[in-house]
Amino acid sequence: MARKIPVVFHVPHSSRKIPFRIKKQFLLKGRELKKELVLMTDSFTEDLYGTSQNAFRCVSKTSRLIVDVERFPNDSEEVMSKVGMGVIYQKTSDGKTLRKVPDERQRKALLKKYYYRHHRRFEKLVEKCLGEKGFCLIIDCHSFSSFRQKYEISEIKHRPEICIGTDPFHTEKWLEDLFVKSFSCAGFEVSLNTPFSGSIVPMKYYGKDKRVQSVMIEIRRDLYMNEKTGRRLKEYGALKKRLSLVLDEIMNKMVKAL
Repeated sequence: MARKIPVVFHVPHSSRKIPFRIKKQFLLKGRELKKELVLMTDSFTEDLYGTSQNAFRCVSKTSRLIVDVERFPNDSEEVMSKVGMGVIYQKTSDGKTLRKVPDERQRKALLKKYYYRHHRRFEKLVEKCLGEKGFCLIIDCHSFSSFRQKYEISEIKHRPEICIGTDPFHTEKWLEDLFVKSFSCAGFEVSLNTPFSGSIVPMKYYGKDKRVQSVMIEIRRDLYMNEKTGRRLKEYGALKKRLSLVLDEIMNKMVKAL
């Protein structure tokens, strides 16, 4: 069995699962809810980014429409709360009302079960990497639509095939260059921090510990799925293989550089 390398693949938005008891809180029903799930889910990213067997993985198994584990838990710190998409979404991608506003008890219960439990698991994996190697790279795994959605704060309409997101404190220049160059050399159209920017780090280390590095990858969905039906395209397998080769190259070079 290959030894684990100090890399954590963080996959926050791949699931469309909403337990029935939670779904009852939603005002959006039936086809409208299914459509919203297709629009807001980073569909198949658990599989697309799941090819490396010797890295750690932290995957959220429930939909971001319940609780978004990539948001700050306090809405006063979360810029997306301005459009009704803080840690617990109140609005849909086009500004409709998504759910009943949870009271304080319900809010605490949701965060405890779906947010803090996920982040404890995430933090422990990062801690394990640091304990064994003194370094941890987080690869924050996302996808994005081929068109600008109404909820997006950025007004940039251009959608590259790959968007690389970085953090001023937690992404060293050599890592930024490695990711951009690797995807570019593989024939992808790549942009840096546009239309999306940043990359997640557990709060325990955020802005404090440079041993924790983080890079976000956003892949454009029309490369591998039908954005209306939410189904895979016939090109899915080839795209997954292509993505896997790039990620393997990145991790091999990163391990050699440590």
